[in-house]
Amino acid sequence: MATLTIAELMKFGDGAVDWKALLFGEPLEDEQKVHLFFKLLAMMRRQEFDWWQYRSGRLDEAAFRASQIHLHDTFAVPHMRQWWKELAREGHFDRGFVAEIDRIVEDAEGRADVPYTRDAFDRWQS
Repeated sequence: MATLTIAELMKFGDGAVDWKALLFGEPLEDEQKVHLFFKLLAMMRRQEFDWWQYRSGRLDEAAFRASQIHLHDTFAVPHMRQWWKELAREGHFDRGFVAEIDRIVEDAEGRADVPYTRDAFDRWQS
C-alpha cells in the first residue's frame, strides 16, 4: 500500500472519489480510498459539531434535525454503513455521538427505499 503525504492528499480534487463506484460497490484505487476516508471523516466531524451544539443548547432541535436528515439516506448505502462500522466509529468521535449514529445506521439497515440507485445516479450525471 502506498504511503501518501499530507501534501499529496491535499492535491486531490473532488474528482478523486468516484462516487458511483462507492455507491454501487465498484472497486476504488488506494488513493481514492484514502481521500474518501478523510472526506467522510470531515463530513462526520461536522455532524458531531452540530450534535455538540445541540447538546449544549446552542442549536435548537429543529435546526439539529435538519442538519442530520441526510444521514438517514447516507447510511442507507451499504458501503457507508461498512465504512462507519469498520473504520470510523472507533476512536474518532464522542461516545454519545457514536451511539446516535449507531441508531441511524441500525434504522438504515432495514430500509428498502435506498435513495441512490444506478438509474437515478446516471440521470443526475447526464
